[in-house]
Amino acid sequence: KNKSSATSEDYFIQSRAMGGIAVFFSVAATWWSAFAFLGSNGYFYTTGPMYWTAFAWNVLFGIMYFGVGKKIWYMGKLNNYITLNKGSEDGVTPKMSVISGNSIVGYVVSVSPHFSIVLSAISKEFKTSGMFKKDQAICLIFWDGLHPKRLSFTEASKYSAIHIGDTIVTTSFSLLFPSNIDVGTVETIENGNRAFISGTIKPFTDFEKLKYVSIVEHSLMKESHDLESKTIGEDKDD
Repeated sequence: KNKSSATSEDYFIQSRAMGGIAVFFSVAATWWSAFAFLGSNGYFYTTGPMYWTAFAWNVLFGIMYFGVGKKIWYMGKLNNYITLNKGSEDGVTPKMSVISGNSIVGYVVSVSPHFSIVLSAISKEFKTSGMFKKDQAICLIFWDGLHPKRLSFTEASKYSAIHIGDTIVTTSFSLLFPSNIDVGTVETIENGNRAFISGTIKPFTDFEKLKYVSIVEHSLMKESHDLESKTIGEDKDD
């Protein structure tokens, strides 16, 4: 199930890829052109002081944009949700995997009849298990919230033979993704005196240029979820 290539988000906010400077001048141009085309020159000429009111509002808007807007933007970036134009009427359900090619993108967290929300791998809330393809060592994959083109791994055994450039894939331990879906390659390794190896990953998915994705149904997810719910329910009854 693919995301369409032309949506209102693409046209109005450039697929959320527009930089801060471009956004500021686009909004400023919209404000000033609206005033100009709606006869502001004549209105200001006849009313006088109203010009300064309009000028003060634009200055206030700029202060709000850089002072408050940036913080709101940053908070939104910590989650990096993706909206897809496929929903429950297309068979999409929560916890379905979302991939691009054979690389992870995230998983579905919420659906409506025609849309679904995806928690991407570059989210502070995202975590999944991974495996080093050569060494078969297991690790935990997450995002530290700092760079959209870098994931992190930790909890890999210090006895593992891990090298820069090694490929990391998903494992059968996580029911969020099928096994052997590509995650990325090892970019840096941090060991020190700790019991586990940590480091950074260069993901195969370029989230800043992401256009098409596939929604994948994990064949064993429902069975596992039903079993876990049943087990938890029995424990509560005891």
